[in-house]
Amino acid sequence: MKFFKIAIVSFLVGLSGAVMPGPLFAIAIQQALIVGWTAGFWLINGHAIGEIILLFLIRYGAGNFLTRPVISKIIGIVGGVVLLYFAYNMIYTAINGSFALNMTKQDPLSIWKLMLAGFVISVTNPTWYIWWGTAGIGLITTQIDKSGDKAWTVFFIGHILADYAWYILVTTILSVSRMFITSEIHKFIILICAGSITVIGMIFLVKSLNIKLLKENS
Repeated sequence: MKFFKIAIVSFLVGLSGAVMPGPLFAIAIQQALIVGWTAGFWLINGHAIGEIILLFLIRYGAGNFLTRPVISKIIGIVGGVVLLYFAYNMIYTAINGSFALNMTKQDPLSIWKLMLAGFVISVTNPTWYIWWGTAGIGLITTQIDKSGDKAWTVFFIGHILADYAWYILVTTILSVSRMFITSEIHKFIILICAGSITVIGMIFLVKSLNIKLLKENS
């Protein structure tokens, strides 16, 4: 029963994070309109691999290292560049008019590319490390004090199930509705997603490089 409670708490905490829009969510929306509902499943598979690696590192003492300012800055710069690259590809495709709702006319990402995208977007997201290095490790530590080391596995299962549940739900809804979406609406959705990824990428770069957008009043 105690492990069930840990899984429930982890699921609810994970779900609260999963429903927040971010770069992975934007990619999921884009690919759901092309690949179908399985886009969410394969993206989260890649995301899960990244989380397993990160939890392993945190489990063996890398939590403090990952949240050091210099490491966070490096992750932020790399993450910003990666996100801007994703956004560029999305905008380029939309502007060139190469979108087609017919899957036979547009090449969907393969399973391995979807997993790679889920992995890369996760490991280059600075907020992901910050959350796991602070709130995540705090929640796990609390549960370990009560239930022992098995809490690590139970916590992860509950957490990742929340990601699967939300992303598969969203991509399934979009996959079903895409038959009612025109090409122009499709392009508009992709441009909105690309725009959100661009903004997030720029924020990562600005914060990591300490760029001051506004001059301080003298």
